[in-house]
Amino acid sequence: MMKRLLTWVILLLILTALVFYCSFFGLLEGPEKSIILYQLRIPAIVTAIFAGATLSMSGLASQSYFQNPLATQDVLGISAAGSLGAVIYLFLSSIHPLPFFINIFSSSFLSSFLFSLMLLIFSSFIQSILILGILSSFFFFSLSSIFLQLSDNQIIKTHLLWSLGSFNANSLSQTPLIVLSGLVLFVLFFLFSKPLNLLILGKDKAFYEGVSLHKIRFIFLILISLSVSLNIIWAGPIAFISIVSPHLARILFQEQNHYVLFPLSALIGSIFSLAALFISKIIANYFIELSINPILSFLSFPILLYLLFAKKFKSYGFH
Repeated sequence: MMKRLLTWVILLLILTALVFYCSFFGLLEGPEKSIILYQLRIPAIVTAIFAGATLSMSGLASQSYFQNPLATQDVLGISAAGSLGAVIYLFLSSIHPLPFFINIFSSSFLSSFLFSLMLLIFSSFIQSILILGILSSFFFFSLSSIFLQLSDNQIIKTHLLWSLGSFNANSLSQTPLIVLSGLVLFVLFFLFSKPLNLLILGKDKAFYEGVSLHKIRFIFLILISLSVSLNIIWAGPIAFISIVSPHLARILFQEQNHYVLFPLSALIGSIFSLAALFISKIIANYFIELSINPILSFLSFPILLYLLFAKKFKSYGFH
């Protein structure tokens, strides 16, 4: 018990330190200090915290639902489907104005929801759902490339920068909405803990405990699609967090209880995002500010290698 409490305290201290350094690192005294802090850095920090948290929780939910340690929204192609919806919206809106209810969020949500539904249907009789997800990702990226080649240069440039991931795209006025939607998504994932705990014991056990598998499937579709589409409009297609954070949470606590794993994964995901943001600030102090995805790949690669060679992917109920 004391060991777990100490782990929580250490992680919260790391998060606090990263928030502080991301706020004030390289910030010089002057009349523009408050402008940079409130208009640029605080929105980026808020975006990083909630993007990392929601991506981690959706990755944990995917791994537990499919009972596969690699089954995250990135590997399964759900993120690629959401990105395709955003690209289609950009392409169509450049040709003709679209109704107000058709936007990047609704387009990415619809495409990720429909593809998630297809995955759930095929998962009942396809042995390796991961292969289908990987193949679908390549297909969606190909479609995105076709739409981009048909677009003008400005859309191509916008998509290129967006696809690399960035926490700097939001303003201070947008942060309350990010906080609100992030907290709502956190609560929804947390309430999804009980059915996931029962699913780990087996679908038959969950059924006998009164859990509606159809209801779980629908909730899973909504949560994953919301997480993907929200992160697409917050920061772009952020990679690696959704697969690394849940495994680190399981390693730290040796736990399968999702009432514990969801908050812990969210905290670790936020730390990962802020660490990437802080590194980008350090590099920007000497060269240029890098996008988030290249930094996250360097941070995640050694952890994934450790998980692979230590055979941690076979632990915690995964086979």
